[in-house]
Amino acid sequence: HSFTKLPIHYSSAMSLGLALRPPIPVPNDLETEGMWITRKASTVMSTAGPEGDHRSYPHLGGSKVWREFMRDNVQMLENILDHFGISPYCPIHEHGCNMMGTYTDHYTSTNGQHFKNMWKFTRFFQDNVPLRRVREHAWERWLVPGGGVRFNHLDGELQMFRGPSNAPGLGPDIPFDPGCTTSLPPPQ
Repeated sequence: HSFTKLPIHYSSAMSLGLALRPPIPVPNDLETEGMWITRKASTVMSTAGPEGDHRSYPHLGGSKVWREFMRDNVQMLENILDHFGISPYCPIHEHGCNMMGTYTDHYTSTNGQHFKNMWKFTRFFQDNVPLRRVREHAWERWLVPGGGVRFNHLDGELQMFRGPSNAPGLGPDIPFDPGCTTSLPPPQ
């Protein structure tokens, strides 16, 4: 017998119980051009509302809960960047956060090394400073064909931008700044 290979759509495969990897989102998939669009939202919520500092976000309370909240978003980021041949590297490696294994495994390691180094080597965790202000310094951006991808290192939000590499708005509003030296007060 001869079998013909037919393309199968991801949703059809899922309904049949087949384990296929979901399609990798890319900037050209976006309908809107010229603005950052959330592709995978953060799942973290403040227990104190929008003015809460790091203490009001449960995922920032320890490496185990950090791993649980962040792993899916970090994995999606790594898959997207891998699709474009980009190997992300820990943005605080120069402070001793050594990259071991895959980006996702490093970022959400069971020993909590990356999480502990975020606490030790950044000023993201300041008492009485709303996390909404600090998170603006926690974006890291990569240019890819068709636009850009950016990831927030505090809450895991993943966004894409469709447009040429020189498009207004594609550059980060505030560059990744683990020292938060541009507009935050010193720690108390």
